[in-house]
Amino acid sequence: MKFTTKKSGLLTAISRCLSVTDAKSTMPVLSNVHLEARGETLALSATDIYRAITVKIEAKIDSPGELCLSARDLYERVKLLPDGEIALSAEGTKATLKTVGSTRRFTMHGIPSDEFPSIPEPKRTDAQLETSTIKLANLFSGVHHAISTDTTRLTLNSLLVESTPYGLRLVGTDGHRLSTVVSGEEPIGGNQWLVPLAAVNDLRKLFDAKNDQAVTLKQEGPMLFVELPEFTFSTKLIDAQFPPWRQIVPSASERSVTVDREALINSLRAVAVSSGLKTGAVKFTFRKGTLLLQAESPETGDGFDEIATDYQGETAEVGFNAKYMLDALGAISSPQITLSTSNELDPAVVRAADSDSFLAVVMPLRV
Repeated sequence: MKFTTKKSGLLTAISRCLSVTDAKSTMPVLSNVHLEARGETLALSATDIYRAITVKIEAKIDSPGELCLSARDLYERVKLLPDGEIALSAEGTKATLKTVGSTRRFTMHGIPSDEFPSIPEPKRTDAQLETSTIKLANLFSGVHHAISTDTTRLTLNSLLVESTPYGLRLVGTDGHRLSTVVSGEEPIGGNQWLVPLAAVNDLRKLFDAKNDQAVTLKQEGPMLFVELPEFTFSTKLIDAQFPPWRQIVPSASERSVTVDREALINSLRAVAVSSGLKTGAVKFTFRKGTLLLQAESPETGDGFDEIATDYQGETAEVGFNAKYMLDALGAISSPQITLSTSNELDPAVVRAADSDSFLAVVMPLRV
């Protein structure tokens, strides 16, 4: 195998593959990137069995072939080569790479390509969703914080993605909080997927915030494929039943306030410093015209702050985890938010005051 390609494109391709490789696996080949040179294209692939990615870049192919090389080692060596055209040649499993016209070069020992697991490939189908990377990234940013990081609870350690008459809906929950967001478009209906958190994190890294691109989502058997012009990402879906999340969202609330989002974030961050509890508990007191925030600690002292609101009801108190509330507020872009709750043991609903596309539920704490 022998090819020449641009350093910038090769480095980007290897970087994308690195997010999927599994360096801790008992199968050494899973820490490798598979290189296949054919025609005028160099395809780089990586997988951890559950997730996979294939990135294709332009290259001048002098001799076609395939080889597996350590993804991390290849990335570090390409990064240290001078800028310009990178030439890689291989005989058997020994590869040599250098910048054209430079004396600096590296040799690497790889693994035969036939030891690399096969990468699933998507087929043409009409059952697919079309959107864009920026829209999908914005949807992810609204819910990813609420997904459980406990890998033993598969249904909570995943993101629910479903298409509805109202658009593409994403839901994440860890049992203590919940976030859901709707795209506002009208994709094909009837799809529902449970996407592992690891795959969600991969996609958030792979999407380029400065470069909006068309993206296609399609399912084939247990696999979800995310196709972009530059690469194809696939992940094995979770085969389980997502919790009945709509039952968690209160149908009505006894009290509701509209407040400036930035003012509430600043106040909550300040008051939470005085909370001596691991939960970061902060007491919200609803009073006529104001919202009082208070945190108490026998060791470090107390914190207080007060924000003007439009509340006109009776005085009521309820406690919340400050981090959970801040995560929900951070996922909203609207300058005004609405906070609704009923009693001290009832969850709070947080949403933008001027939009129904985002909704968060935060469970209460005893304070």
